[in-house]
Amino acid sequence: MRPPDQRHVLRMLPLLVAGLVLSEAAAAAITLTTDEPAFEACLHLAILAGFVLSYRAVVRKRDNLMMAGLVAVGAVTLCGISYVRVLPVVLLYPDEILSAHESTVAALFGWLLVAWALLQSRRDCLFLPVVTSLAIFGLMGTLNLNVEFVAAFVIYLFAAAYAWGYDHLLGLRIAADAEGDKQVNSWLRLGRTQLSATALLLFVVLIVSAGLGNGLYRATPNLWGRWKSLYRSWNWTGAIFQGTFMFTNNIRVGTGPVRLTDLVMLKVKADQPALWCGRVYDKYTGRGWQRSIENPTRYELPTNPRQPNTYYVPNWREYKGRRMLQTFEISNVTSSGLLAAAHPIIIRTTPLAGFTGIRAPRVQQDAYGSLQTLMVMTPGTTYEVVSMVPDFTAEQLRAAGEEYPSEFFEDLFVRQYPLAVEVELKELVEQVTANCETPYDKVQAILEHLSADYLYTLSPPCTPAGHDAVVYFLKDSKRGACDLFASAAVMMCRLAGVPARLATGYAEGTWDPDEQAYIVRGTDAHAWIEVYYPGYGWVPYNPQAAGELETQNLLSLLKFGQVRLVLGKALRGVLVAGAAVALLYLMFSALFDPHVLWRSLLNRSVRPAPWRKLAAEQVALCRALLATTGQRYAPSLTPQEVLQTTSQANLASLELTEVADAFAWLYQLRYAPVVPSDAELEALRQQLRRLRRRIQRAGR
Repeated sequence: MRPPDQRHVLRMLPLLVAGLVLSEAAAAAITLTTDEPAFEACLHLAILAGFVLSYRAVVRKRDNLMMAGLVAVGAVTLCGISYVRVLPVVLLYPDEILSAHESTVAALFGWLLVAWALLQSRRDCLFLPVVTSLAIFGLMGTLNLNVEFVAAFVIYLFAAAYAWGYDHLLGLRIAADAEGDKQVNSWLRLGRTQLSATALLLFVVLIVSAGLGNGLYRATPNLWGRWKSLYRSWNWTGAIFQGTFMFTNNIRVGTGPVRLTDLVMLKVKADQPALWCGRVYDKYTGRGWQRSIENPTRYELPTNPRQPNTYYVPNWREYKGRRMLQTFEISNVTSSGLLAAAHPIIIRTTPLAGFTGIRAPRVQQDAYGSLQTLMVMTPGTTYEVVSMVPDFTAEQLRAAGEEYPSEFFEDLFVRQYPLAVEVELKELVEQVTANCETPYDKVQAILEHLSADYLYTLSPPCTPAGHDAVVYFLKDSKRGACDLFASAAVMMCRLAGVPARLATGYAEGTWDPDEQAYIVRGTDAHAWIEVYYPGYGWVPYNPQAAGELETQNLLSLLKFGQVRLVLGKALRGVLVAGAAVALLYLMFSALFDPHVLWRSLLNRSVRPAPWRKLAAEQVALCRALLATTGQRYAPSLTPQEVLQTTSQANLASLELTEVADAFAWLYQLRYAPVVPSDAELEALRQQLRRLRRRIQRAGR
């Protein structure tokens, strides 16, 4: 008979395991977003150590209240002084975690989970990790909502439901008299039953919630239309939805996953595709782009008296290239900014849609050449732009030279880069452009370098706090969206002595043969670079990636140096597959006994020989006989020794006689001069089995 404290440990063990699983799932929600191996390992191991100490506390009938308090106070204190970058603080709150307020608070809750793990020897503290983990999922869901995150959340739900259910059953039966091995085994069966019931419940809840959500979405189609109408009335500031960077004075880069809407923004009629530019930026800050002139002077473009709604850019006849006519129609958004290909020289506006008779919006141009109207244009408004599109040969651009307009021009577009960029990337740029003689060749070499070694993705890692976004992209992550590719190209061009700037707007969109126009959606929001050539002006370049991250296999990712990403994908795949198999197994075991199912599968696949089955049944009968005396079976015991040991047990003499006869029959078959048939062996096995079951029923 096990001592009472051991039975208590066995009762608490399922609860501790469930708490460990839900806490580790919440910790995974944090570490799935980060790329800090030391932080990730410390967090997961600390939670595991906390539950191990709780298990030890259960065995010793103590608690870890003081230790948990010290851990909680330490976590809060270190979070409060996280700006002091010393080793303990950097380890617990790394730069990447501090790059967003949500991840910082989630990390604090993660370390509080360690404190709560130390308290799990007390059943009344179960709510602490459950509530804290749910808060972590709520915070990190705003930053990292992907398949792995959802899988971690499902695991958390499963573990939390199991823990609450098991704790409730434990509370109902805790006062029961638990004596003997059989009572201990009943608690183990209770835990297994609760596991199967939780899996089945979670499966039903997920199916019902998914069906209910889809049903509500289909039954209430007007909700989207109402929201869109509200959005149109709200978005009066001139900022385009999911692309506000195009008409603002600063943008951020390297902030993590990019989320874009699929709404149609523009319909553009033109004779060829182009990059539709909204604004350009010259000052890179290490975390984003700004315009050096904070309040650039806007001046209204002159018009032709005979064409009051037609505006001409100053010195418009001096621009070189090929003329291109574009007609823009605004859709689903309101805007005061005008987009155009390359260098707009002539702009013609029309009255605002829905306001016939009102004068068409007038056009202004700022010091950067960006165009804007004095009135906000509503959906349905159209305007026309004539642009001069660069149409120069490589020989012409190679011969352009390096005589730039002024010292001020070079300060803005050549020598403007952070010190970190110069220190970290100067050597790389020199290697890439080592054999280039002209600015044109340097630009081509830089673009080829980006298109050979870097991958495109809308879910890049967030740039850690204290790191330069371009440096982190080029030397560490090597994957990003168009903003990082363009920013890196501009910085590399400037380090090579070539004037460059960042341009934002939209890619060409998708050609619609019915509309005879390019349909530009929010997902076409784009960033690229413009390089200045003396005598030719600004020429746009669209940096290309070596490929899309999501389409690469594991071998290709290793080729691009994405070792960490490959290991992370492999580990996550194993975890997701394992969780799915475990969930299906548990759901199936809610209807069928898993031990019977497992033995049935083994019997079908292995099919042991008749003698092996007979030997196994003999051992089982010996175990059943010894169980009536409270003793354990040892392989060294012979059947005769077992009979002698159990002769004083409360068994009918007839049962002992039948057992002795069965053992005698076994010896006769084993040492018979003729090899017994399979039928004889099976008949003896069935006899031993019937005796075992009778003895087991008598001992209950």
